[in-house]
Amino acid sequence: MISIIVPVYNVEKYLDRCVQSILIQSFKRFELILVNDGSTDNSFEICQKYRKKDSRVILISQENKGLSAARNTGLNNAHGDYICFIDSDDFIEKDYLKLLLNNLKSNNADISICEYFLSNEKGKKYSIVKFNEPKNISILSGKNTFN
Repeated sequence: MISIIVPVYNVEKYLDRCVQSILIQSFKRFELILVNDGSTDNSFEICQKYRKKDSRVILISQENKGLSAARNTGLNNAHGDYICFIDSDDFIEKDYLKLLLNNLKSNNADISICEYFLSNEKGKKYSIVKFNEPKNISILSGKNTFN
């Protein structure tokens, strides 16, 4: 139902945490498309490890073309009803997909966004920007969203 696209380029330091946070989601009906964009570190090998462990993981490797091209490659290979982009140096909370999907469905929306936080190397939150917490939902028109 959801295609999660993660562009990967030289992020061996962060990639395990990113992929693990996706694979433990409470919402399980997703495919995870890892697009290795010509990494020169161990990122490709890390991606291969997850592809072998979980059938929901799809690994695509291409020469380095940049972030937008990697996302487009992911889009061209996606099978889900919904698309989710996650950066390879980020990680998500366990109910991330469930909450975003519930907001889409319950509000008949086209786009669902949520808060994010910045953290240090140990995962301690030090800044938070609030967008759309589960209990603080805003419905915006296309024009308001664009603005």
